[in-house]
Amino acid sequence: MSNARSKKRIQSIAALFGYKLIRQGRYPILKRFYKARFDQNALAVLSPKLRETIDWPTKEFEEGYGLELTATGSLWRTIPGGHKWIDFFPIYDREFSHLRGKQLRVLEIGVYKGASLKLWREFFGSDCMIVGVDINANCQQFDDPASNIHVRIGSQSDSGFLRDVVREFGPFDLIIDDGSHLSHHQIASFNELFLDGLRSKGVYFIEDLEHVYWGHTSRPSAMDFLKMLADMVNCVFQGTSYPDFSINSKKMRSSFSVPRLASLIESVKFYRSVAVIQKANTHPPAVYHI
Repeated sequence: MSNARSKKRIQSIAALFGYKLIRQGRYPILKRFYKARFDQNALAVLSPKLRETIDWPTKEFEEGYGLELTATGSLWRTIPGGHKWIDFFPIYDREFSHLRGKQLRVLEIGVYKGASLKLWREFFGSDCMIVGVDINANCQQFDDPASNIHVRIGSQSDSGFLRDVVREFGPFDLIIDDGSHLSHHQIASFNELFLDGLRSKGVYFIEDLEHVYWGHTSRPSAMDFLKMLADMVNCVFQGTSYPDFSINSKKMRSSFSVPRLASLIESVKFYRSVAVIQKANTHPPAVYHI
């Protein structure tokens, strides 16, 4: 049986059994074919015109692809050896520009050919410490302490390795996950790094979430996890009512019982293929009623 026919047959079996078996961890060979999909129940509440299928034409690019319109894109054009979605550069400018020229500590998961390490060095300035981690030992060649660029070899899913990196260089002001793009790796890295590896007011940036929709994922997917973080921002409202938050009400609560993470996330922002989590030591919400 050809590889194509074999793959199609396995996909058919996956559809027949349903995703329940995959979520339960059974038939692990089928996990590789799981793809994130839109919640059909949620999609159904859109108006017919908003959910109507249309032809979405691709953009016509002139020479330079518009990279010169962004600071990060202009720099990227001068650096060989890397590849990124063109849409990322306006996002970098928007989310990172306020950090330029500061004494930052930046951790990037995923070194590849070293291009992004050079991008961040040029973009953030010479006072910024850049730390890259990668599972590929060949990436060690990009270690350049004289330029305040450091590379360590290890897996982003290895909690002990990540703790060692944080102890040596952290905590960080910015963490960029451009590693394996596998959901369980992205979740594992966040779980290890967000609490102790990222400073308050720091930014946790996850790239290339498109892989969730291409079938390179497991359950829960990175998007499942990130949507949960959006709920986490608002979980304090679960089981409560308006007077619990009113500062001029005798019923105002003195504290709330929530997961620790709820007190540490200021915002969760989504772009196409990207999620940005802003960390901050926050307080429960309060309302003043006149």
